[in-house]
Amino acid sequence: MQAVGMMIALVGCAAACSKKADDGAAASKDKPVAVAYSAKQVGSELDVTLTAEPRTHLYVAPDRGGSNPKEKVTDDTGTAVFRVGGASGENSLFVVATALDGRKTEHKFPFTIGAQEKLEVSDAIPSRPGETLVGCQGSFDAEAGGVERVDLCTGLRLAEDGTVGLAFKAPSARKLTIGAQTFEPKDGVVVGRIDLTPAIAALDLQKLRDRERPFEYPVTLELASGTRKGTVELDRTAVSALLSKVQKGPVLFPGEAKGGGQASLLLLSENLTWEYIGEDVPIARLDLVAVMTSKLRKAASCRYVATDGSEKQKSLDRVMRDPTVTVYERRTGKKVATKSWTAKVPECADWIKSNTPGSYADVDEREIVEWLKTLLPAEAGPPR
Repeated sequence: MQAVGMMIALVGCAAACSKKADDGAAASKDKPVAVAYSAKQVGSELDVTLTAEPRTHLYVAPDRGGSNPKEKVTDDTGTAVFRVGGASGENSLFVVATALDGRKTEHKFPFTIGAQEKLEVSDAIPSRPGETLVGCQGSFDAEAGGVERVDLCTGLRLAEDGTVGLAFKAPSARKLTIGAQTFEPKDGVVVGRIDLTPAIAALDLQKLRDRERPFEYPVTLELASGTRKGTVELDRTAVSALLSKVQKGPVLFPGEAKGGGQASLLLLSENLTWEYIGEDVPIARLDLVAVMTSKLRKAASCRYVATDGSEKQKSLDRVMRDPTVTVYERRTGKKVATKSWTAKVPECADWIKSNTPGSYADVDEREIVEWLKTLLPAEAGPPR
């Protein structure tokens, strides 16, 4: 009898537990699928983050215009991210959330896509005769703020004081930062200037030779619609523009006194090979600057007659470039030495094609470097 009683009790417990589970399942089916919404404008679109139960299927579509409906399943943390377009102004995002157990809930989230702010970028340095243009590349990314990707520069004018500048025209501009410098707007325009002299002074000769654009500056522009970030890279033109002034007098960096020296030499060649001899030092410690100039010379043209019986004639020019190199002490402007070379006249080929161009001859720059080496002490070492 005792065993039978235990059986009845166990069966009764099982029945009671089963009924309780059915009540819970019914309650769960009535529970809505909650969805949390956050969004950030990116250009003319929104980055939308939706958070729901893990593995929830989400269907999203804007009420007005923009992208086609999109579908995703939330990850194990319950998160899914969408890039959504829509008509500008006030709008709403329609969301259907379907949980793993089949529960389905519809949501509507209001949003506003603001009109894209017009941002204009220009050179801040006025144009002038004989200006020097520094090669430049840079852009603002397209992943922030209310404007699209913006190119910052392809070339910037170099002012007499060694600066370049960028001007940003944007009604909601709040602050511009270039490198470590901050600039405030005035009447919807903010102008930033970059003084290249300190960067030139600190630039090592080997880095100057090896990098086409050795100067790099982070740029940040704060707008009401968001913060734009990018980078500006400038080429070596500013270096040659500064050091070539040695032809008129000393080229001194701030706090530097006049003086001589023969430990390092940089060749400013017209081919822009940036060869240096001696120690690999920052430009602020450079002793000698060699400036190359040249004259073009023409020889008698090569004359040819067509071999197809047409008797057509063709002449090819022969042009030579004869360089002259003058070496100066950077800190005094004193002329140390000068030498000229004569390029060999190119020979006329026996046969040419109809599209063969004229001939051009130059002096091998290695000859020039060998001569420059004789101006430095032996311990200064070979070209790097």
